[in-house]
Amino acid sequence: MNLLGRLKDLFGKKTRVGPKAMALLAASVADTTARGLEKSLAEQGVVASEERWLNAFAELQVAFHCLAVFHVRRTLSPDRLRNFGTLMLADLAESEKDGMPPYVPMVFTSGATVEAGLDTYVRGRPDATTRADYHDRRAMLRLPAEGYALPGLLAVRLARILDIDLKGMQFLYLWLGVSSALIAAQKQVFNATLVPTL
Repeated sequence: MNLLGRLKDLFGKKTRVGPKAMALLAASVADTTARGLEKSLAEQGVVASEERWLNAFAELQVAFHCLAVFHVRRTLSPDRLRNFGTLMLADLAESEKDGMPPYVPMVFTSGATVEAGLDTYVRGRPDATTRADYHDRRAMLRLPAEGYALPGLLAVRLARILDIDLKGMQFLYLWLGVSSALIAAQKQVFNATLVPTL
């Protein structure tokens, strides 16, 4: 399914979307990003098992779901956000019938996986190891302490999944690739023209 293609003619216009469309859009962007990242990292010499790549794809799904949550919470009150989020997760758990790859619903049937992602990417409460690695790499790159942490946290978690050395060039390439994908998603998809509606 190419949901991005179907919505292409709507970009630039105010478009009201419900929980299902928002969920499937985030999943579609995440899947496209994951496949592009797999190819580009392989070109940089990253070798990982199929299981590791599948786990990395799952992490990207959760991160882009959280990116959608960030977007929704700019518009909806906390109560409506909770309802919207609950409906998004229910739709993702059944998303294979909407054309999503089989791994997508598997990710979102695990409440623990989603909660860990929300803690890391939305609530600012990553596990201690992720937090320490992120701050260490941020300091190494001389990035400001304040600012948008999602790309760095995601890069650290993906590096751990794919067994990429956090001090090597492959990690820098990963961080840049993740940052570019998230920035592009915010500019092209999760922007003011996409209006979440219950």
